[in-house]
Amino acid sequence: MQNKILQTLKERGYRMTKARQGIAGILSEAGAPLAAADILGPLDSRLRGDDIKKLRVNKTTVYRELEMLRAENLILEVDFGDAIKRYELADSKHHHHLICVGCTRVQDVEVDAPLAATERRLERQTSFKIERHALEFFGLCAQCRFPRR
Repeated sequence: MQNKILQTLKERGYRMTKARQGIAGILSEAGAPLAAADILGPLDSRLRGDDIKKLRVNKTTVYRELEMLRAENLILEVDFGDAIKRYELADSKHHHHLICVGCTRVQDVEVDAPLAATERRLERQTSFKIERHALEFFGLCAQCRFPRR
């Protein structure tokens, strides 16, 4: 997936900076949406490698790169209702999230409900052109509901 993001950016005329490559790799490997703060530490480690003297990554760079990837429709911004922007790859199959309010674990889920039909009905009724939707479920995961004693 990282290669696809980088290839798309290259085709669109973007330079392949180390920060850009690192962010694409981190998002490609992530099992859940990540906040910029969740990306900064691992990105810094990737870019520095074993060389402690290398400069750290500026957090402004991370925010700027994430915004560019979002504007290019390569990543999606995910809102869990806590005012923290999180990001995940846009190329994955459309899904929603189960978010544990106890441990903050996130699980991707597919919803089989006829959401497309609901969107079409809402568009007809309101003349509002729906471009995308977000549906998140909040509750307690099995480990938080039934903790081992």
